[in-house]
Amino acid sequence: MQGYDAMRVAFKAMEALNGKVDDPKAFVEAVRKVKMSEAESPRGPFYFDSFGNPNQNIYIKPIQTMLIFIGIIPGFCFIQADWQSQKSLPKIC
Repeated sequence: MQGYDAMRVAFKAMEALNGKVDDPKAFVEAVRKVKMSEAESPRGPFYFDSFGNPNQNIYIKPIQTMLIFIGIIPGFCFIQADWQSQKSLPKIC
């Protein structure tokens, strides 16, 4: 999605300059003025602040830890594994 947004910003800046991108300072200024609505970007509203940093929504999804038991096989120990941290827990024999 970053690549899509980067190209969209570049195209909107070129549109603002009517395709005249010979002047690097003018192009950078046009890029900094680009604002995208929720409909224009898959990541939601997007714009640059006064320092040139991108401002956008960030979505956080909670993850629940699960404990997985690999099983009991005759003659072997059973192993517990924490799938989230991918660390093996102590073997119980």
